[in-house]
Amino acid sequence: MFRSVALFALILLVKESQQACSSTAALTTCTWDTFKSTKTLQLANYKPHLTVSKGNLERLPNGAFKLVPEVTTLQLSGNKISSLEEQALEGLEDLKQLNLYDNQLTSIKHNSLKHCKSLERLDLGMNQIASIHDKAFENVKKLTYLNLAFNLLKAVPVAIESLPNLENLRLDNNQIAILKAKGFSGLNKLKELSLNDNQLITIELNAFQGLSKLERLNLKVNFLRTLNVDDIVDDVRNLKEISLSVNDFKCDSLREILDEFKKNDVLVTNGVSRNRNSINGISCKSL
Repeated sequence: MFRSVALFALILLVKESQQACSSTAALTTCTWDTFKSTKTLQLANYKPHLTVSKGNLERLPNGAFKLVPEVTTLQLSGNKISSLEEQALEGLEDLKQLNLYDNQLTSIKHNSLKHCKSLERLDLGMNQIASIHDKAFENVKKLTYLNLAFNLLKAVPVAIESLPNLENLRLDNNQIAILKAKGFSGLNKLKELSLNDNQLITIELNAFQGLSKLERLNLKVNFLRTLNVDDIVDDVRNLKEISLSVNDFKCDSLREILDEFKKNDVLVTNGVSRNRNSINGISCKSL
């Protein structure tokens, strides 16, 4: 009798999940309110690319995806998820892409991603993240792309040091004021680093130490007044392009910076300023 009741309940649960989800040749889409009626998604047939529609989803239940282990891409953007609990992503051992862009996350805890050891791309942009546990990324060492733009970070998170395969790091539009020495240690495969629209006033010596593969560096829209070009090119020997527009450089200082980068075959991207006090479209202050 008990088995029959349990089986009947399971069948109803699967039917409810299937009614809230639909599949095309390429992906499976579930409405955001699917998790109102079920804590664990159960689908007879689903695609590796799973999207939860934009809406008012505030929380992912523990074990929400443990019965869809073949999912490799999970899209959760445009919801109101405020936390990522330790078991929320249980079962997603083959997950390669996770998109949590435009939610309401405030922190990334120690074991939030412990079930995602195959993860290669992680988008946490446009949240309210102010803190990231130092070991938050220790289980996602295959990560090559990390977006932390449009958050509330005041420093480069120590947690990134656990990402030896990272190639692209976006830290735009945060509140970072200082780049500390060796702050990017361990990222010896990083090729692109974007720090535009922060509050940068200081870049310590050896801030970019270890970034031997870095090719593009974006420092636009900050409050930089000086830049030690020799220190940067010594640490970032593969640097090909740097963006410096909209900072607080004096014109004489900016001219020296541009000349030094040119001598080292580093392209400084032109700005768009038409102000009389500008060089190559990069605004500067006269004495």
